[in-house]
Amino acid sequence: MKRKYLLFSLLLTGSSLYAQEWPAVHPETRPATRWWWLGSAVDAPNLTYNLEEYAKAGLGGVEITPIYGVQGNDKNNLPFLSPQWMNMLQHTETEGKRIGIEVDMNTGTGWPFGGPHVSMTDAATKAIFQSYQVEGGKEITLDLKVEEEKQRPVATLSRVMAYNADNKQCLNLTSKAKNGQLQWKAPAGHWHIITLYIGKTFQKVKRAAPGGEGYVMNHLDKGAVKRYFANFDKAFK
Repeated sequence: MKRKYLLFSLLLTGSSLYAQEWPAVHPETRPATRWWWLGSAVDAPNLTYNLEEYAKAGLGGVEITPIYGVQGNDKNNLPFLSPQWMNMLQHTETEGKRIGIEVDMNTGTGWPFGGPHVSMTDAATKAIFQSYQVEGGKEITLDLKVEEEKQRPVATLSRVMAYNADNKQCLNLTSKAKNGQLQWKAPAGHWHIITLYIGKTFQKVKRAAPGGEGYVMNHLDKGAVKRYFANFDKAFK
């Protein structure tokens, strides 16, 4: 009898747990998706329609990423961060709140981040190494001009190092480099001179949306990043 009572109690407990309602589902617990805006050729009615369809499909969020447009549809493109573009973003956010979808946006178009406001100074950089071999025991004058011609107006000399393979001696000669030349009274021995220049990649934003074309920014430069995001501050005022 006790065994039957215990089994009955366990069955009731299991049924009670099974009957509990599933926790409420909020937008942040639903899947989200990247929302490509091709050419940012969007309008209010279609933005609302798409958001409603996304909600019906069970999505809880979208991340807006503008990208290059559809050929032949240029007349409908909206320049990135323009007043018209910002109006469409505001409409999307308002409708997202009404429908129950969280709206986020990418801070750039295409990839990598960059655009028309990125100057050559703030553009992405690269390391350029050049090497020379000299015999010591005499005064040396060495032309340190960058070999790649297109880099000459933009590249800056960062380091000049000398290495003696015979005695493993390493010297920092950066302070001796002036006006594009190295003047150095080299000790005896066979020396390898290595120069490091900070050049530019000249990379442009790939698949940029209208209004997002331009140089890729230097992601590792704090000032360049701040100046890049300052354009978003202006657009959102």
